[in-house]
Amino acid sequence: MGIGLMNWNTRASAAGHKVSVTKSAPLAENAAWTFDVTEMMQAVGSGYGFNGFIISTTNTRDINIQGNMSAALDPVLEVEWTEAPLAPDQLAPSTGQACGTALPVLRWSFWDHAGATGMQSAQVQVAASEDGFGSPVWDSGSLPLTETQLDLASTSCPAPAVDTLRWWRVRNQDSAGLWSAWSDPVSWQWHPRLSVSLVQPEPEPVDVAGPELIVNGSFEDGLDGWSNGGGWQVNTPSPVDGAMKALRTGVGGALSQLVTLPHGAVSLTVTLRSWVDSGVTATVTVTPDVGSPTVVTLPTGSTWAPKVTVTAALSGATSALISIDGTGSTGSIRIDAVSARAVTTLAPSFTDPTPPIQWATSGDMPQARWRASVSVLEGSAWRVVAASGTVVSAETSWTPDVGLADAGTARIIVDVWDDRQREATPGTPIYSSVSGDFSFSPSDVIEIPRDIELTENRPLPSVMLSWTRSETPDRWDVYRDGKLLSRHDGLDWSTGGDSYQMVDKIAPNGEHTWTLYAIVNGVACKSQTITRTLRHSPTWLIDNEADERVCIVGDTDHDMTMPETVAEFSPIGGRRKVKVTTAQYGYEGTIDGDLVPVQGMPETETPQLWRERLLKWKADPGHALHLLIEDLSIPVQVTDISPRSLPGHPGSMFHFTIKWHQTGGWTFGSAS
Repeated sequence: MGIGLMNWNTRASAAGHKVSVTKSAPLAENAAWTFDVTEMMQAVGSGYGFNGFIISTTNTRDINIQGNMSAALDPVLEVEWTEAPLAPDQLAPSTGQACGTALPVLRWSFWDHAGATGMQSAQVQVAASEDGFGSPVWDSGSLPLTETQLDLASTSCPAPAVDTLRWWRVRNQDSAGLWSAWSDPVSWQWHPRLSVSLVQPEPEPVDVAGPELIVNGSFEDGLDGWSNGGGWQVNTPSPVDGAMKALRTGVGGALSQLVTLPHGAVSLTVTLRSWVDSGVTATVTVTPDVGSPTVVTLPTGSTWAPKVTVTAALSGATSALISIDGTGSTGSIRIDAVSARAVTTLAPSFTDPTPPIQWATSGDMPQARWRASVSVLEGSAWRVVAASGTVVSAETSWTPDVGLADAGTARIIVDVWDDRQREATPGTPIYSSVSGDFSFSPSDVIEIPRDIELTENRPLPSVMLSWTRSETPDRWDVYRDGKLLSRHDGLDWSTGGDSYQMVDKIAPNGEHTWTLYAIVNGVACKSQTITRTLRHSPTWLIDNEADERVCIVGDTDHDMTMPETVAEFSPIGGRRKVKVTTAQYGYEGTIDGDLVPVQGMPETETPQLWRERLLKWKADPGHALHLLIEDLSIPVQVTDISPRSLPGHPGSMFHFTIKWHQTGGWTFGSAS
């Protein structure tokens, strides 16, 4: 309702909220009077009528208010409308299932749609029951958080006992200082996951003593190999001591020998027998070319003392001088059975080129599932080359189906699950995992194959490898161009005596290198290789298992591509398109050629038989074959096999078109 002219004598009536501000005299000139009208404006926001403010005073003395045209002295009201955040949801963990840790990472949501929408803080409460938040087990208070996540392990929250249910809830505060309502309470409990460790390959570095470094340590060849500083001679065995020995009586010089150390040696161990007469002080000194000498005094007595061991620590040394010397003008020093071996630390390695992977678990629950994989390091990225997939089994071993002899550094990862229903939290998945990096380390002790020869079987695309070895190993592994070609028991390729043969039935054109390993007790010998350049008919389809093949001539264009699935986007106003590759495939294409007689083919290889084989494969969709085309030998599947007789040669020569696509042996990306 309008009230007409409004002045001190004619004023609108005031209603609703009132705000008072009190100041004591004297009042400063131009002093600001601040009224907190938040509560008033909340009422207005809720629908209360609003036409303005009436400013009045209860002061009993005069207050002079002088008008001023300055805008700086005008009353100002600023109202920022804001809403409290919504109650958090999407809490995790929340299922009451077991987590792998007693104090998991908690996560929730933050939603604030109006006003100051930033997150300022949160409050978390943990209780022993769903309705126990009146007396919580733990209350975080207001925590300055800008992310909806809290790691309980970093707080003072007490850890619950195993299999004890805990409930929790949370509320958020926005940057306007408004709190949300509490979330609905949810629960978690915890139970330790299985512990898993690698057993094979050996995951820890191993100290290995190398071969004997001392020459003529038992003096059977006199003092050959030794430097005689004076007074030393060799005595033959006698009834008194029964040993060959180096002997020095009275004053003389040192008996010494310089040994060359293997690369990476961490220590040198010298052992010897000694007989030092009383009154003589004898020492053994090991002096590396880098570092300080190690000196040990030999015991004295009237007979041979127990063996003495001298261990010298090494760091970067490439050689060491071993010397025996003594002081005293009377008495003798007798030395025998001098030995020196350097110890090197081998990094974690595997000795089998297709290494069995074995692990062990511990815990109060059985293993229910497992998963293993092998990756190789290519540049700075790891590429999976073998993977078991997830296997429902209590087995604790797996052998990858790829050869790793040329893999460089290989990373083995094993994941195991127990049979408990679990919920994952950040940093704690529902499975346990162990991993290790290894390299292939064949042995120079295992006998190598010898007399390796390669014979071509032209015009067929096969070659025969032959070799000799005095004893049959447990297994043979053959690689072609760094990829495992075949692995067989030691006797499978024996042709009698010490001779062995294997046939590579899918050898493509071009230069190739075959590598042969003998494996004994899980340890491979040093690799033996042979390299040849092959030339045979251009295109073959081969069933390696059935030992059946088809020769196709005339397919000179080689219609083959490596397609990709690419999504293309054209941004409005953009100057270039955005292309996203969503899938990459191996080779695929069409063979368009003829089945005709080829000179030199055996009687089992004719156009009629090749036609029968193609039609048999057509009737078996998905049949596994190998395609040999130029320098490629790749696994494929074929479709749309379409035959017809060549004009003028009905039933004897044929024309075929065949579609094919690669199914493995990728030349890029993951082996999956």
